[in-house]
Amino acid sequence: MAKRLAVTKAELEEVNVALKKESSYLGICGSDLSRYAAQLEEKERLLMQILELQVLKAAAPPPGPPATFDRCSLSKVVQHMLDYEAVPTESIKALRALASLAYKDVNEVAGHRTGMAQLLRLAQLHPDEDQLQLAAMKCLCHLAFDTALARRDLASPPVLDALLAARQSAAPEVRKVADEATARIIAAEATATSSGARALLHIFRAEAQARGRQIPTTLRDILKLLSEELVDVGFLAECFIEAAPAAPSGSVEEGVGWLSLLVDLIGQNPALVSPGAAVAATALMDAFPRSLPIQSQGVAALTALAASRGGPKVVADAKGVKSVESAQGTIGLEDAELQTSCINFLVSVLDWPLDIQDLCDVDYPRVVSVIKEAMQRHLEVVSLQVAALCGLAKIVEVLSVAAEMKAAGTEGLIKTVLAHHREQKQVWTWGRIL
Repeated sequence: MAKRLAVTKAELEEVNVALKKESSYLGICGSDLSRYAAQLEEKERLLMQILELQVLKAAAPPPGPPATFDRCSLSKVVQHMLDYEAVPTESIKALRALASLAYKDVNEVAGHRTGMAQLLRLAQLHPDEDQLQLAAMKCLCHLAFDTALARRDLASPPVLDALLAARQSAAPEVRKVADEATARIIAAEATATSSGARALLHIFRAEAQARGRQIPTTLRDILKLLSEELVDVGFLAECFIEAAPAAPSGSVEEGVGWLSLLVDLIGQNPALVSPGAAVAATALMDAFPRSLPIQSQGVAALTALAASRGGPKVVADAKGVKSVESAQGTIGLEDAELQTSCINFLVSVLDWPLDIQDLCDVDYPRVVSVIKEAMQRHLEVVSLQVAALCGLAKIVEVLSVAAEMKAAGTEGLIKTVLAHHREQKQVWTWGRIL
């Protein structure tokens, strides 16, 4: 965690330098770079909070040189873990011995409560010691081979949180073993009919919180492992939907993270194109109408759902189109990127089957009015002008409203946009078409 904080601080410093020089950073510039700087500042603050919470004080080791211990005796191994928790090299030796014992007898090691608690404590005490983390994760991975034990002893928040922390390690091998252990625990739950899905729910919620805090996650890798274990995609989808933050009591952070995960996972799991996912996304948008991150991710999620097979009907039934209309006419007017997404989505509805369009009942005269206002507000933003002109052209073509649009003064606005963007070919192409 300390390394991650240091990397974030260094990146924020580079971004601030670029902002002062009015230059770019990784191709990002202007208002987008300012927004990225704000995200980095929030990430830095959250990492500092997490680091403060993780500060544990290790007990001082016994005086003199480190003692030897019997690696074949569980009690001796655990005692060494307790005595030398402040010494990473000795902790690594003990954890490797524990992993070896776990490979031979999972029930003996899992049943030693002090040993299991100390394993998790060592992982917390030394988050940046890659070899220690690797030894701890290998031990948990060996234990997770036993499905009954995994369901009973490993599907608990302390173990899952330790795995989540390891899955954010800078060391690829640590992440790989932690992913494998996590996948085995989930697969163990998936094979039981009565144990519920404690582990998967906890993991989905923790992943959403981490994503909302701009902390990288490895959920895709876990789901790939689960597909190899032949875990039912319907089971995964149901758990993911159940893990959605309850609006309006959920936090914005967790809501943004969950919506972001939904966008990423729809391509991997078609079972997510369901009424439950659309209803959860729409509920979050309706609960936080003034949250730009929620609205942006919400529109992205509904767009991804609608682009999937059967998606338009699912989104229409969940009143998702109305939520996008609302976002377009309110906070969408303040943000060019969100407005562009709203325009693209609402215009795409014109390609849906007519019976589904009737369910949506889009107020296109209002949509056109908002588009025109946005074009005036964000005259400098090329991407918005292109989306707006393309969208208006589509509306004119499908709804045959050229006369009405001309009477409303749209032609003058188009001429203003074209004059302002003389060098932009896409703007001129769609302007001429319109």
